[in-house]
Amino acid sequence: MATDKKHELINDIIATRAAEHAAMNDPANYHPLIGSRFWPLDDAALTEALADAEITNEIRLTNSCTLMAGYLGKSRGYKAFLCARTDGSTPHTMVCPSMLD
Repeated sequence: MATDKKHELINDIIATRAAEHAAMNDPANYHPLIGSRFWPLDDAALTEALADAEITNEIRLTNSCTLMAGYLGKSRGYKAFLCARTDGSTPHTMVCPSMLD
């Protein structure tokens, strides 16, 4: 009987770890900031997205790239974001749960 309990416990642990691993393979489940994709934005879209945002960190990485983190404004549900703002013709990249809702 004790052996059956050990096997049951081991099977439960394996099933739990397998479920955790499956969740980590889905970015929407793995990290609340990343969501399921990133958003390439032009200058106008970035300006609109950050219109009422709270930028908590802004770090100049290179002459052409600034990393920003913070929270989108009330109109976008105060969602956390991470953005690489670029100078020049390269699109900016924003990572957040969703830019559409």
